[in-house]
Amino acid sequence: MYLLIFQTRKILRNILADNEQPNSIKQEILDKIAALIAAAFGLVAALAWNDAIKLLFKELFGTQEQV
Repeated sequence: MYLLIFQTRKILRNILADNEQPNSIKQEILDKIAALIAAAFGLVAALAWNDAIKLLFKELFGTQEQV
């Protein structure tokens, strides 16, 4: 996951390198995009864990009809 974030950041740096904007703006854009990518991966992981926990509770305690 971190490798993907750093690769994306590297690609974006290369794209933005040709622009004549100050370095601080470029760096801020890259930081924001990297943070958004990390948040997206976090959301996907949280949703996967949510399903896993639901299945675990279903296996341990059964469905509502069985209680």
